[in-house]
Amino acid sequence: NAIGGIDVPVPCRLQDHWYYPDENGEYPIKVLEPGVRHMDGDWALWYARSRLTSSVFDRERRQQQVLEAIWRKARSLELLPRIPELWSQFDSMISTDMDLTTVLELAQIFFRLDSQNVRFRNIGRQQVIPWTTPHGGSVFLPNWPEMEPVISEALAPVPEGRLWRQLQIVEVWNGSQAADWDQLAADRLLHEGFTAVISPADRQDYAQTRLIDFTGATKGSSIPYLQRMFNVSSENVIVAPDPNMAVQYRLIIGADYQTCPY
Repeated sequence: NAIGGIDVPVPCRLQDHWYYPDENGEYPIKVLEPGVRHMDGDWALWYARSRLTSSVFDRERRQQQVLEAIWRKARSLELLPRIPELWSQFDSMISTDMDLTTVLELAQIFFRLDSQNVRFRNIGRQQVIPWTTPHGGSVFLPNWPEMEPVISEALAPVPEGRLWRQLQIVEVWNGSQAADWDQLAADRLLHEGFTAVISPADRQDYAQTRLIDFTGATKGSSIPYLQRMFNVSSENVIVAPDPNMAVQYRLIIGADYQTCPY
């Protein structure tokens, strides 16, 4: 609320009880459909907390989204000079052993970060072992052989393949009737290391998602990777080499696009 709310790309439909009762003392069901949603503090908390129709792993992914959206909004508002003022407001709300000097040092890193250098990793079902405590609590224990590669990848230097993807620009068209699907696709591309730009589509009646390759290259092509990401069949990949194009690929979102890959 202090920064005027956040805009969160919501790829998956979410439904859960609201945490404030209505006039009848009942907790109404709230629904978020896929799209870019503006959230105030209450909606952001609900989105980050909900687990009724999803899982703890999905909830953690949504918490990452909320943190990312706060980061982007704070950067856009150029809040660095206001950190001391904001810290005095929030200091009574949190418990930490960090002093203002440390917070200011971290804040400078926070505002210098390039979005393409931020990597997201999740611990999923395959990295944990379900276990019931002696008191009947359901918890997860780490499956270290499965978890170690995820941690190592997160801490290691950026792989060469990802560095290569940063140099490749994917233009996104929304060729469907659904609002915000181009923004959801662009957000997904960004998290996979690509540079994404959104442009107006020539029409909105594409039945199937298409990929256009303007490079014509076979070695180092990102087409197979993009095909897997967006479930595009080989029949819907169009090779049209054009050295004058400012982008390497064009992704045209069709009516068959699945916004929720999880």
